[in-house]
Parts: sequence; structure tokens; C-alpha cells
Amino acid sequence: MAGKAVCKQKPRWSLRSDSHPQAKYLMNCLDLISRALRRIGVLAAGTAPSDIEANDALDVLSAIYLRLITEGVFGTLRDVVPTGDYTAGENERVIRSNGMVGVISLPDTINDCGRDRAPLDGSLVIISDSYTDETEAWLYDGAVKSWVLLTELTLTDTAPMSNRDPLGLVCTLATELADEYGQQASDIIRMNAARFHMGIAHNWSNPSTVVRGDYF
Repeated sequence: MAGKAVCKQKPRWSLRSDSHPQAKYLMNCLDLISRALRRIGVLAAGTAPSDIEANDALDVLSAIYLRLITEGVFGTLRDVVPTGDYTAGENERVIRSNGMVGVISLPDTINDCGRDRAPLDGSLVIISDSYTDETEAWLYDGAVKSWVLLTELTLTDTAPMSNRDPLGLVCTLATELADEYGQQASDIIRMNAARFHMGIAHNWSNPSTVVRGDYF
């Protein structure tokens, strides 16, 4: 069943839909960054990072999400090359190959053996537009019943997956930022970061056979 339309002929994919309200996470990206910098002693309690510090850390946070995708934490992807309007399935990389392809949508529901159900928790959809050279990655977070954008994050956006393990995500970012600031991440920071990664990988990894792309 079709859901949010995220790609049109001249797409700007960061569109929101009333059918997919943004999840109410515990932290936005700036909150997450501030907490991570405090963990490694870069910021004092109650202070905020400078614009440069915040945006540099946002780049690191975005890279963390992309690395999770690259590592296959959310499972392998099936390539699909549509020739018209298309509603993505779970764990698909939808390749928009030319400007004539119509609307690409995220699914509200999945038909499973004749029954509609919500997308599986941790399902990933990547929309890759070779026509405009733009890419977006969407993750279905079953805890909030919403598709969450992992790419093109801003400081005021809610931080994806922060509702899962807020401390673990903060420590994951802190671990990455420590080297950049010449700091040493403590053992407990590294332990919490490892637990976050293990928890995400254990709950969401779903290996499957890689198949050739399908044309619709």
C-alpha cells in the first residue's frame, strides 16, 4: 500500500507527510552532540557548542548512520529500478535512473500473504537518484511507527534511533569525537558505545541472499 511520496520528477525528498508525523525522540541532533562533547570534557555542564563545533559533530553523526548502513546492520538490500510510479518494499535500494520516473513512495503497510501489516522494525529504504545525483536513506522505526530520515540531518532534527538507547548513542558519538579533540574516551564510554552497536546489530540485522535488480 502506498504511503509517503518522497521522490517526484524533480525531487526534493526531505518532504514530510501528515501520514508520517516526525517521531518524538528524546533528543534532537544538537542535544545529542552537546551531551557527547560533555562526556569527553570538551564542554562544561550547561554550555552549548559553537556553530562550528556543532556542525563538525553533525557531520560525524551523519557518518555514523551511513557506516551502520554500509556494515549491513539493517540487512542487505535488493536493487529495484522502476520505470514509473513505485512504492518501495522493505530493504530495497530504489534506483531512479532517469527523469521520466514518477513518484517513489514509502509504504504505510506491507501486504504479507494477503494480510496488511506495518513495515518490519528496522527496514531500510534507500532512494538513489542517478538523474539528480541525490540519495536518501529511510529507516522504519517500529517503536514510533514512522519512517525516519537518516540522511540530510540538521541540528534541529530529531536524532534517529535515540529513543532506542540514548546513552549508547551519545557514547558512540563521543567515542568518535574524542580523537578529533585529542581526548581519551573512558572505558565506560567505549563500553556503552559497544553495547549500542551490538544491540542495534542483534535486533535489526537480517542477512539474506543478494539478488539481481528487478525492473518494474
